[in-house]
Amino acid sequence: MCAPVAAEMKDSTVNGADNKDDMLTASFQATQLFTDDGRQREFTPAAAARAMPGLREQRKTRQFCDVLFRATNGPEVWAHRFVMCAKYSSCYTLFAIAKETMAPEQRKEVGCPPVRALIEDLEGDMIELLVDFAYLIPMHERIGTHNIVRVLELAEKLKLIQVRDHCMKTLKQNLEPENCIQTYHLASSSGYEYLAGEAHRYLVRSFDAVGVYFHSLYRVAYERDRNETRFSETTVKKKKHAGMKKTTRKHYLAKFLPLVRFVRCSVTEFEKVLSYPEVQRDQSSLKVLTVIHKTLTRPSMEVGNVAGIDLSQKQWLRPRIPKDILFVFGGWTSGATNSMHTFNSRAQKWRVMGSQYTPPRAYHGAAVIDSRIYIVGGFNGRECYHSVVCFDVPLARWSAKANMEYARCYVSVAVLQASAEHKPQGGNIYAMGGFDGRSRTKTVERYDIKANQWSLVADMVEVRSDASAASAHGRIYIAGGFTGAAVLDSVESYDPSTNAWTRIVTMSSPRSGAKVVAHEDMLYIIGGYNGVTRLSSMEQLDVKRARTTELPSMLQAKSNFAAIVLDGCIYTIGGFDGITTIQLVEKYDIAARGWYTAPQISTNCSASTACVVEDIADPSKCFVNAEAYNHLLCINLLGSFVDIAVRQPLTTLVAQKGVLNFTHSPARA
Repeated sequence: MCAPVAAEMKDSTVNGADNKDDMLTASFQATQLFTDDGRQREFTPAAAARAMPGLREQRKTRQFCDVLFRATNGPEVWAHRFVMCAKYSSCYTLFAIAKETMAPEQRKEVGCPPVRALIEDLEGDMIELLVDFAYLIPMHERIGTHNIVRVLELAEKLKLIQVRDHCMKTLKQNLEPENCIQTYHLASSSGYEYLAGEAHRYLVRSFDAVGVYFHSLYRVAYERDRNETRFSETTVKKKKHAGMKKTTRKHYLAKFLPLVRFVRCSVTEFEKVLSYPEVQRDQSSLKVLTVIHKTLTRPSMEVGNVAGIDLSQKQWLRPRIPKDILFVFGGWTSGATNSMHTFNSRAQKWRVMGSQYTPPRAYHGAAVIDSRIYIVGGFNGRECYHSVVCFDVPLARWSAKANMEYARCYVSVAVLQASAEHKPQGGNIYAMGGFDGRSRTKTVERYDIKANQWSLVADMVEVRSDASAASAHGRIYIAGGFTGAAVLDSVESYDPSTNAWTRIVTMSSPRSGAKVVAHEDMLYIIGGYNGVTRLSSMEQLDVKRARTTELPSMLQAKSNFAAIVLDGCIYTIGGFDGITTIQLVEKYDIAARGWYTAPQISTNCSASTACVVEDIADPSKCFVNAEAYNHLLCINLLGSFVDIAVRQPLTTLVAQKGVLNFTHSPARA
């Protein structure tokens, strides 16, 4: 226990906290009172929620308050000693020094005289904030986000873990274009990797808005781009910022140009950059662009310093690793498979990640929530599954989840998000219809991720297997399917608020084995089988108006393919053309309203699933070779059974086998 620097008891015959002459006065350093190493004494959340409103009201009128905090300058702050002790364990000193001033016979009494605590090394507003925090008053309500940095520095000084975590949470929740760069630098310099990553991801997602702060943006872009090649795609259109605040940005333009991935630009786009007046008037920028232009035609050309800028790394020749990764899992070739592929949309390349440590599946469903891929149901060639497995992308780890009530292959899967913003965080997974090996069904199950539990909800209007579903406007829409006797042309909608299904529209053609994808609250229904032939047609469903519109057809008719939206394009992967499984990949540019061929997947496959995982912290892990990835999965398989102390050496082994930019062990929790 830390003793006070000085203590004296004032003589008075009057009792009560309102009489300051009756108080014991003691001087403290901040570290003698405000530490939270005894958090085990803290109120439980339920107890605090019940008690704190009343205690805050008592504090306003000083009722039962028995400690007065005061700085050398600033206001006096009253509080209840037991509340302070529950939050800051060192505040038990306030009871100890009060007991020491009491006569032996008085120490047996429950009460203690009030204490005036003089804090020598804290400002008054900081004391008030720490006391308010003990009463569960959020700090941002008191000081705003602009002063939260002061509190964070104080929390580090006093080692107040809860206060520090609260500050970082507040900074994350209040990220804005004008403060995200400052937050990134603060977090990076202080070693807060998680907060730095969140600030950087916000910057990437909001590049246009953040770009006006060009002088700060360059520091972030240059530092991270040199080391990680993960900065947001800086396309030619971003050069519009070069004309804003010209006197400020002219200094940075030449340094910023080498960070642009010109390898993805056409000759016309590159010439546009050269034609900008800001570039033409800047000799340094012209010199840099001249060298870049030469290396685009001669990549092996060696370069050094140009206009005082190091160009030796030639970063403009390497496509960036995208922050959103397309995964394809399982499917049917000569039988069910358990292989996984990833697609780099920047480099337009597929990577085979090899067989996974989970059983082979085809005709299954997939959903993504919180950077985890959930694989639902399916068929292995002998039996239909009711099992569910989960792949944690950041950890590269598979785990089993609760089984569904019914076995389902040809199952349709969709996610209803928990947040109003429809962000891929939280939510429930719905498994609809399918085939259990004997009969087709119209039953629907909902999976609660937190509870790891499935529960039945309302049945669909019609029996459906081999249908497809997606969510929009807070509802689920399922289209087509097979009843066992007929191919369906209907679309149903599920409203979770009423737990009811409603038939809403009829498609232009019956479709089984089709795919439904959602983009900007529009649904796209693609391909399938109409009972006679495979289809290449596509129609758009406006769910607000319950109306379908014909769109351009795919290049090849097919069914049972994988489909997903990535970077404003719909990708269709593999499938069955009526004769054989195929490896064709097509891409539909939604804005341009046209279909194009994309790089083929490595193997013929149908009945697979595709999904996109957004904002991956280290996307380089998703582009390792199959041998290295199997080593990685072996490590995580071992790590799930024993807490091995040699994970870092094993991680080093994996890195030697070919993992790109592998800097830490994903086996750690």
